[in-house]
Amino acid sequence: PPPNLPPELAWSEYLVRANGKAQTTLDNERMFWDQFWAQTKKRNVYALSIEDALAFRDWLVSTPTKHGRDRSAHTVNDALRNMAVILNYVRQKHDISNPFSGKVVSRVSTPRRRPRYLTKGECNKLLGDAEEIGRDIHLVIALGIYAGLRKSEMLSLRWDDIHFGRESDTGEVVGCMYVWSSETFSTKTERSQRVIPLHTELKRLLEHYRPLHGNSSSFIIKPSIKSQGNKRYRWEFRRLLGVASKEIGYSVWS
Repeated sequence: PPPNLPPELAWSEYLVRANGKAQTTLDNERMFWDQFWAQTKKRNVYALSIEDALAFRDWLVSTPTKHGRDRSAHTVNDALRNMAVILNYVRQKHDISNPFSGKVVSRVSTPRRRPRYLTKGECNKLLGDAEEIGRDIHLVIALGIYAGLRKSEMLSLRWDDIHFGRESDTGEVVGCMYVWSSETFSTKTERSQRVIPLHTELKRLLEHYRPLHGNSSSFIIKPSIKSQGNKRYRWEFRRLLGVASKEIGYSVWS
């Protein structure tokens, strides 16, 4: 018979190895871990099989949540990935298989949706709502609309990355923004490093919020917030963005 490794003991060993993960991440992983063992009825990690992983995937797809909603493909795949991550950690100590590996159990296909773009009126409405909420979310919206920055790029942008006086080929002073890797920040890919001409309206907003005095190397968004332990971002602005975008009828942040 295979050695015995109860799920609760495996989870305890995983927590030791996963030291440093955010609590919200661990909470999600624990939720899926408990759901799986409740469904499979087995009590030994060594006894896991591909059939168990497939059955769990099918259960996630076909069974509504406790609120009566169908799970999205994203949620199902998130559960499968979390199970694979946990078992990979457990494998560092135990000679077990990982049936949740993406090479073994395929993920649920996610249909690609056609992008929906904001109209000029929606952009203006969103910017106006954000300005009423506050400086930082106003700048976040502007940097997204006029420069197309990712969240990590916005939160890593410093005032010395902005050159207000750069001239265009025609001699017009347009200014530019450098999105570049540094000692404390890396762009998603090397090709993501780029120089972006400042849109006229973005330049106006940045000049409006630009500090008259102070450290030019400080962050543009939330300069007073320091990196906190294992959190991925210095500031989480999903809630404020949701408030700002509610009036135009749909979320602008995924």
